[in-house]
Amino acid sequence: WKERYAMAKIYFSTTNGADGWTFGSAWLRPKSVCDWGCCDPSFELVACDENGRVVLLNLEEKELEGSLPIDLFDDMTAMTSLSINDNKLFGSFPRFPPNLEFVGIYANNFSGRIPQDFFTGLTKLASLGMSNNGMTGELPPLPPNVVSCWLNNNGFSGTLPSDFFTSNTKLTHMTLGDNQLSGSLPPLPPNLVRGWLNNNDFSGSLPSNYFGDLTALTHITLGNNRLSGSIPSLPATLTNSNACWFDDNCFTDVSNGQGCGISNNRDCNDVSSPPTIVSTPSPTVVPTFPPTGDRFALIQATLGDRFDDDYSNDEAMEWLVESDTWIPPTNATNDDILWKERYAMARLYYSTSGWAFANSWLTSTSVCDWVRCDVSSKLIECDESGRVVLLELESKQLAGSLPIDIFDDMTAMTSLDISTNKLSGPFPRFPPNLEFVEIKGNNFSGRIPQDFFTGLTKLTSLIMSNNVMTGKLPPLPPNVEVCYLSNNRFSGTISRDFFTQYTKLTLMTFTNNRLSGSLPLLPPNLVKGWLNFNDFSGSLPSNYFTGMTALTKLALGDNQLSGTIPPLPSSLIECWFDVNCFADVSNGQGCGISGQGNCGSV
Repeated sequence: WKERYAMAKIYFSTTNGADGWTFGSAWLRPKSVCDWGCCDPSFELVACDENGRVVLLNLEEKELEGSLPIDLFDDMTAMTSLSINDNKLFGSFPRFPPNLEFVGIYANNFSGRIPQDFFTGLTKLASLGMSNNGMTGELPPLPPNVVSCWLNNNGFSGTLPSDFFTSNTKLTHMTLGDNQLSGSLPPLPPNLVRGWLNNNDFSGSLPSNYFGDLTALTHITLGNNRLSGSIPSLPATLTNSNACWFDDNCFTDVSNGQGCGISNNRDCNDVSSPPTIVSTPSPTVVPTFPPTGDRFALIQATLGDRFDDDYSNDEAMEWLVESDTWIPPTNATNDDILWKERYAMARLYYSTSGWAFANSWLTSTSVCDWVRCDVSSKLIECDESGRVVLLELESKQLAGSLPIDIFDDMTAMTSLDISTNKLSGPFPRFPPNLEFVEIKGNNFSGRIPQDFFTGLTKLTSLIMSNNVMTGKLPPLPPNVEVCYLSNNRFSGTISRDFFTQYTKLTLMTFTNNRLSGSLPLLPPNLVKGWLNFNDFSGSLPSNYFTGMTALTKLALGDNQLSGTIPPLPSSLIECWFDVNCFADVSNGQGCGISGQGNCGSV
């Protein structure tokens, strides 16, 4: 009863009612709370143990808005995993239950000070993700057995005791970047593998043996502080130039930092003034159109069709010509495409706003090095020729509309992730060699051209859920294996054999759209499928599931399906046919079959 009450409080504590809960009809049902998350299109929202106690709650990216009661989870003592990332929750966050092992609350608007004893007793908590909120005040002692800790992009301030990290012997990955921490930099956790403490106000010199015992360290970022003296000797595990950054400090001796980022170290005679971080690069001189010189000739030869003599209305081109100093390596055989990709990456910046990591973008280095100070993941990866193959800008608070042709020249790219931002308008054309794309959790809108996926023969993972796409569903990429298109506004009918050609498609969701007409035949090798919360109607043939030997999960609830539920495959573990018009549900025993209605002419 207590857990059920708590789960109801979650719903009623978040504003906008069902408008904020895109899956609201699956919550507050007259069933066990273990079944309240049955119909989510992409992952499990609620998981329970054998006693019916909630052990997992995953409400990530659900557009929830509101303030949660401080005692909300007090009675949910069996819970081990909690994820409420990427919502619009604010105020103080609730106390954590004592058996938590994983918690993610990043990318919300939680604020205020964390009590110094907040993590006391949370001995099982191994993964703590609280980045991108508005937390302030002194940093409390961390959970004693934490392994990964993400606290970047908050407003934590004050100094850290010299022994702050030394007791966290299991801590291997941490980021405290983009806060307001000051004073001496304490010794790092003894088994740290990757650490980000950049963009703070740490000061003073580091002992010569500061890195002496850190034999597991592979990445360290200390840039944009006020550290002085000599960079200490680095461990041999820091093996490449993308592994360490000491830029924008006050070091007087950077000889030990060769091979790392060490630019912009300055004379800090007045160390009371922290470095100024410029968030938006701008020209230092008034542009004259057109400029002259060899570099301009190279740009004009490659991108001449992109601008006229007065390109002042193209900020990306203006930056490339007037402010940037990069030129391709002398041994490059593909300098034309490197120019085009550089221009595309600059357009990405100037087409959007909200760049929290702007100081590492638009630098006069290869685009492959533009993300040296990112706090949690590599945002750009390049191949051996310097071409971008991966672009990952998930949850970067980017807002704006992207040019439809922005990725046309990035033909080497195989992975694109711009999910969970505030991007709007039509989404750009996809480059031809994409294998993975994720644009979920934005405000992309409009119809997808019927030939949009034509030629994308390498695209196997397509994740476009939680946008505002409308119109008729286009044919899918021919070799797609994973397809998430839930929570859009696709409408119209789908031909009976629409899915049968996709023999590699094993996971798909079209939940919460406006699709209608007869339910098409499913992909022959489908493992998990969600087509609930649409307007499919009519009866299913008795052999509808024949041959579907791989199917383990299927959600067809909240449609207008009628007649008899066909015999189900023996492989099926979980299934939902709730809120339809079935007259005979005898084959559905063991599935969700409640809420069948008399649909008259339907």
